[in-house]
Amino acid sequence: MQKEEALSLIEKFNTDKPEDIRIYAICLVNLITANRPSEMVRLLVKDFDFPRREVAVKLIKQKTLHRKPLTMEALFAVQRYISSFKLISDDYFVGKVDKWGNYSSIQINSNTYRQNIKKWINVAPYTLRKTQITSMHRNKATRLPCEPSLF
Repeated sequence: MQKEEALSLIEKFNTDKPEDIRIYAICLVNLITANRPSEMVRLLVKDFDFPRREVAVKLIKQKTLHRKPLTMEALFAVQRYISSFKLISDDYFVGKVDKWGNYSSIQINSNTYRQNIKKWINVAPYTLRKTQITSMHRNKATRLPCEPSLF
């Protein structure tokens, strides 16, 4: 899958409906950061550093905290999601939303996250990860994902 294809699948959720705002932010962050599902479900709102345009991700396999750059588009999507759902800094970024649209700050398991991504955009989360990594390699990884020339 090309990065442009993934972006077009995600872009259809760039609407004013609260459930779409959430899906758009989560999918865009997943694509831009190339996070594993287990890393996405552990993200907290406080892990996002808006002034520095990055997110701190706990890499379990490497046992480190890694700062990943974000695009302005992803930052705006995250800010919109946070304000729409009135999230606080200790809330889980992905969390859980019931069928009535009520958000709960609960760490969902990776399998549930994978199922949600598949249901939303009909693509596995690892495909998003592979798409970003392939895009970076194609560009010889000389540019950060936050630079607009990759889009």
